[in-house]
Amino acid sequence: MTEQELYQIVSQTIEELSKDTKKKDDLDLDLAMDIAKACIQKAQEINLKATIAICDQHGNTILFYRMEGSLLISSEVAPKKAYTAASLNKSTAELKNFMDEYAYHLDKSTEGRLVFFAGGLPIRIDNKLIGGLGVSGGLPEEDQEIALYGLKSIALSE
Repeated sequence: MTEQELYQIVSQTIEELSKDTKKKDDLDLDLAMDIAKACIQKAQEINLKATIAICDQHGNTILFYRMEGSLLISSEVAPKKAYTAASLNKSTAELKNFMDEYAYHLDKSTEGRLVFFAGGLPIRIDNKLIGGLGVSGGLPEEDQEIALYGLKSIALSE
């Protein structure tokens, strides 16, 4: 068997397995890219250089994109916003007031992976959590606006 034949067999097997296991309500790279493209479009409209991070419902990064010229700190904050939104199934803006009392303990127990300011949204389909979106690069309100636009543009709500 040649290497090319083996490659074809493995590719076909993976394709068949992914058809069987992929559900319509899973967050895949295609959906993540659609969300990110909308976020980038909105960031450009408001003249902001942003970083976008998207994770699945388990907190695993699916997509990370840093617009040229975005602040270095945004590369750290955007994934944390996505992770926070996915792990707590709440908007990070919504968590801000609620978590003021508990943030210190949660921050320590998660080794600083959680953040409690606007720009992180849970991604849901039919009210089922499938992931988290984090946007960083501007004021928290700007990050939130970009994230909301990203989800609304593909008919997903926070």
